[in-house]
Amino acid sequence: MRGHFIKWCILFQIDWEERWLWGVLLFHLICALASVLAMRYDCTKVQATLFVWYLMLVYWSEYINDWGSRNYRLFSEQQYFDSQGMFISIVFSIPLILNCLFTLMLWMWKSTTLMLKIKKIQVRQQAAEDTKQAEEKSK
Repeated sequence: MRGHFIKWCILFQIDWEERWLWGVLLFHLICALASVLAMRYDCTKVQATLFVWYLMLVYWSEYINDWGSRNYRLFSEQQYFDSQGMFISIVFSIPLILNCLFTLMLWMWKSTTLMLKIKKIQVRQQAAEDTKQAEEKSK
């Protein structure tokens, strides 16, 4: 338990005044906004594209971390990119994974709702057929 707390303490050691970190935060806000807008306007293709793109970025985060550890002097005053990838995981990957999780939950909700609508239609059709057959038998 204590080890997990220490890992999250990295957030308090970050100098949030650095511009590139504000860029990372802005990137995550734009990603979240894009996902919400795609969901709001029911753009399934856009949602799927964003979902795959976010997961690809998470997959590439190891390579981004390697590049950042070699070239951090170009954009940062401190070396945040550790060999274990803790910084990139917490600051970059976890928000993207949460965004994907939110999208998956919405898709599951929509699938469940659609299945319920289909089942209701099937039950109504079956009831109508049963009523029709009962009327024909009574004649």
